[in-house]
Order: sequence, then C-alpha cells, then structure tokens
Amino acid sequence: MNKVLFSNQQLKKFLLLGENNSYVIDMQNPLIRAFKRHNYLALFCTLRIKKKTTTIKLGDYPSDSIEKIYTKFTVAKKIASSGNNPNFIFRNSLITRGSEDFNVNNLSFNDLLKIFFKKKKISKKYEI
Repeated sequence: MNKVLFSNQQLKKFLLLGENNSYVIDMQNPLIRAFKRHNYLALFCTLRIKKKTTTIKLGDYPSDSIEKIYTKFTVAKKIASSGNNPNFIFRNSLITRGSEDFNVNNLSFNDLLKIFFKKKKISKKYEI
C-alpha cells in the first residue's frame, strides 16, 4: 500500500512492476485505489452514502484514461453527496447506452426481470 501521484508514468510503472492483487492509493484523492490485475489496473473508490461505505468501480487502466477516471470520481462524489448510490446510476446508464455488456436490443425478458428486481424491493415470495 503505497501512495503515489496517479499519472500515466506512475500507473504504467505499477502495471509492469507491481504484484497481482496489490494496490496503490492516489496521493491527490486517497479515496481512489488502483488494484493490479493480470494485464490491467482496476480503479475503485470508496464513498460514504447515508452512513454506509460503498465501493464504486471507476474503470480499468489503460483502457480508460486517467482524466475519464477522475471525471467519473467527481460525478460519483456528487451523486453520493445527494444521498444516492452511484453504482445504481452507472449500471443503469450502461444499460440505456446499449453497451456490449448489456445491449438493449438483445435483452431477454429474464434480463428485464433481473433489472426490475434490483431496483424494486419486494419480498422473496413475490419474486419467485
């Protein structure tokens, strides 16, 4: 657990020399962490929402730029400060955008039900 200034040079260095499943913390924003995976860095932040700590995935380096990750972090902080969970909003924007993970044109009825049940709190009896 080292604190480094997140820059292209520092992240590339950690990507090459760091051990898998180790992480570094951003010096400017200590809430952001970069975890070393096999060929990329997974960047997460931890925020408090209504007295609970939540982890939000900001992106993967080098496929996502540092500017995009910082932008997503500031948006997540604003969403969390209003009392909402950024994970719900980021996941729903993925679905509405029609990304490769969840293409709107290829959604099945079962997928729609899963999305609906994640958003609505109903008892297990009615879900079944």
